[in-house]
Amino acid sequence: MMFIFFLLFVSMRTGMGIGTKQKLSAKEIIPNYTLIFKDNTRLDVKKVGQNSAYFFYFIPGEKVITATPISDNLKQIKVLKKKE
Repeated sequence: MMFIFFLLFVSMRTGMGIGTKQKLSAKEIIPNYTLIFKDNTRLDVKKVGQNSAYFFYFIPGEKVITATPISDNLKQIKVLKKKE
């Protein structure tokens, strides 16, 4: 039973990674968060993930994932509204 759940989890995460890679190469990355840093600079980004210490994101137009420490650099994280 654990083996089946492991295979399901790995295949699902792999599929999500392949989809993100295709969107990145097709330049379909649309920002969904605004990061406001402690020096009041703003940056619109596409969130990849987050844990208790870091915020992982794409900057539109770049092909690398950036990780920023939440407690040291960020003052505010805002969710952008989806355009319909």
